[in-house]
This record gives sequence, structure tokens and C-alpha cells, in this order.
Amino acid sequence: MNELVSRTSKRAAWAALAILVSLTLLPRASAQDTATAEPAAEPAPGATEETPTTTEAPTETVAPAEEPAVTTTETVAVPEASEVAAEEAAAEEPEAEAESWTDNLSFRVFADAYVAAHWTLPNGFEGNQTAIIGHRAYDVFGGPSLAFAGLDLRYAPDPLGAAIDLRFGTGVPRLLGAFSGLPEGLQFLKQAYVSWRPFENFQIDFGQFDTIYGAEVSESWLNPNYSRGSLYNVVQPFYHMGFRASYAVIPELTLTAIAVNGWNNVADNNDGKSVGVQAALTLGDFSVALGYLTGPEQSDCNAVPLPGEAPIAGCVTDEDLGDHDGRFRHLVDLILRYSVGDLALVANGDVTVEDFGAAGYTTIAGGMIGAQYRFIPEFALALRGEVLYFEDTDESLTTGTFTIEVAPDPHLVFRLDNRLDVSSYDQFVDNSGQPTELVFSSILGVVAHSD
Repeated sequence: MNELVSRTSKRAAWAALAILVSLTLLPRASAQDTATAEPAAEPAPGATEETPTTTEAPTETVAPAEEPAVTTTETVAVPEASEVAAEEAAAEEPEAEAESWTDNLSFRVFADAYVAAHWTLPNGFEGNQTAIIGHRAYDVFGGPSLAFAGLDLRYAPDPLGAAIDLRFGTGVPRLLGAFSGLPEGLQFLKQAYVSWRPFENFQIDFGQFDTIYGAEVSESWLNPNYSRGSLYNVVQPFYHMGFRASYAVIPELTLTAIAVNGWNNVADNNDGKSVGVQAALTLGDFSVALGYLTGPEQSDCNAVPLPGEAPIAGCVTDEDLGDHDGRFRHLVDLILRYSVGDLALVANGDVTVEDFGAAGYTTIAGGMIGAQYRFIPEFALALRGEVLYFEDTDESLTTGTFTIEVAPDPHLVFRLDNRLDVSSYDQFVDNSGQPTELVFSSILGVVAHSD
């Protein structure tokens, strides 16, 4: 009997122990199944994290259930925003390169017209007055006139580039026609050259290009006054055909050199060539440019006079000089600019000396000073004064110009020039047809441009 009771007690104890173990393991298995399906939420701030009760059950029973939890709770790495942007830029780069060539292409169109009243000249409201006021550039016609219509195309060198400028209007023969040496129809080409920039700050141009000398240019709205001065028209070249090289030694200093046919000609009139240099320095609001140009500019003779005949006028032959390219023309050009707020000042001085053989040397010296004050973006006043001296004839020419500018739009400019030219002798003709030493004009210019 006692043995039966003892066995029954042992079975009851083992049954109770089995129930206790199963109750203890069941919550842990449920928690592990939940962790396998979804990561557990982090405890709220300040909350105490519960720690599962550990029993003395064998560890090998629990360990297999914990492995899936470690595997499924790993976080997938998300690329950073900078990495994504870099990948997108790399993917788009080929398309951007395919379209980038257009970024170097630019153009400009403009129209420049004027109405001139040459008050002191006979018939000063009509016709071409070049015979009387030939020292002026593009405002020699009386009454309404179209000075220029222009188209400029540019492809910035990278490393190769090009430029083409076309001009039409009554100013073209003054700028190009009579001097270009080109057949009729090609005289409208103001600039046409190719550029090569092998490295930064250095560029070589080949073709026909504007001169590097002088303070004024043929585009009127880029000058303080509408009309161009006599220093620009009489003493300085307009353009050249040949090579031009420029190098920016430092941002403030640029050196330029040219090797060209000569002055204002595409086809040279002699075997010699002209060479020139210029140094341009900019220091804040002040800039200075000093240049020099030299070379033979007189024409060779295409026909040799017969024995006993006089030499052909205007020609230089081997018989005359021994070296028909030995009669040089020299130009020294100095430009000064200074800006103070809305006031812009400019000064330009030139000296030319040319050998004419038995006739001696001809020297022309001249100077120009100008000022422009812009009261508001739409309104400005400008003054220009000039003096030219011709040493071989001991004559002089003085000019003074007062300009009123109104610009109602950044691409539209109205300018009224009132200009007085005074010569040291009776160079002009008055209303009655008598010689006089002065001429007075009013020129209203209107320019519309795209840039």
C-alpha cells in the first residue's frame, strides 16, 4: 500500500512539472513567432522594457527559434541623397554633352539710321557730302539715311571658334568698299575669321578682323557719341587681314600681336607686311592701352614706265627706292579710360609717320578727349573734343561734339549730336558756295540692337 502511494505521488509530481514547463515555454515560442513575422516596436521613451523569464529548460530547445529573429530584423541599407544625385547626373551627362555645342553660339542684329542736317553746307539736307566733309566717317549724307544694318555671328572657341560680321548701308563704302580690295558683292564682309584657343588665356585668330587700335568703333551705340571722331576716321585703321594673337598674362594685363597685309585691305597692295603690338592694362576703374603698328602701305607699280617717261604717280618701284617695300608707315596709339560712378572719361592719342621718298615724311598727330555722364539708365549727356595736326602742311582741324542720349529701352537708343568742325584754313564751303573754315551739323541717330 505504501509503495502504491509513493508511485502515485511521483507520477503526480512529474505531471505537475511537465505542465509547469509547458506553460513556461509557450509565451516564449509565441513571442519568437511574432518576431519572425514583424520586428518588435521600440519601447516608448521612459518605458521599462520587459525581460522574458528564464527557466532552467535546456537551451538547445530555445536556440533554434531565436535564429530567424536575428535574420529577419536586419535593416536594408538606403542610398544617401548625394549618391542618388551623383548617379542621376552621371546618367544625364551624355545627353547634356550632346546639346552643349549650342551654348557657344550667339548672334546679334542691329539697324542704325540717322537724319542729318549740315546747316552750313550748300544743300546740306540731301545727298552725299563726302567731297566737303570727307574727314567724317558715316554721317556724311544729308537728310535721312541708313548708316548700317548688321548681322554678327559668333561661335566661341572651345578650342575652335569663328566669327562672321555682315554690314549693309550707306556707311559700308566708307568702312569697307573702296579699300577692301575685294570684288563687288564681298565688300559687305566686315569680319570673318577662325579662332583657336589651345589653352586658357591664349587665342589665335586668322582672317579679317577689326583693328585693335583706337578708342571708338564703327558700332555707334558702343561709343559715347553717335558720330565718330576725325581721329578715328583720318588717323586710325579700321580693319586688317592676317593673324592676331592675344595672351592674358594676368587678369589685368593682356598682350596682343598682329601680322597683317596692312591697313584696311584684304588683298595687299605690296609685297611687304605690317606687324603690330598692343599692351592693355586694367586696374579697377582705370585702364590704359599702348599700341604700335608698322609696315609699308604704298602701292607697288604693276607697270614699269618706259625709258624717259615720268614715274607712275603713287607707285613705288625698285628703281625709285631699291626696295619697293621700304617706305614704312608707323602708328603709335594710346588709350586711357577712367570711370567714377556714372561718369566715364576717355582719352585717345595717335601719331603717324610715313616715308614718301623724295617728298619726305608725312606726320599726323591727333588727340581726343571725351566724357559721358549717365543721370539715369534712360538718359545721358556726352562731350567730345579733338585736335588733329598735319605737320607737312602746317594745318589743323578741331572738332567739338555735344550728344544727348535717350534710351527708352535697353535695345533702343536715340542720340542727337550737335557738332562743330573748325579748320585752320578755308577747308569747307558755306551756304552761298564760298570757302569757309567751319561746318556745323545736327545728326539724330536711332539704333535698335538685339544685345
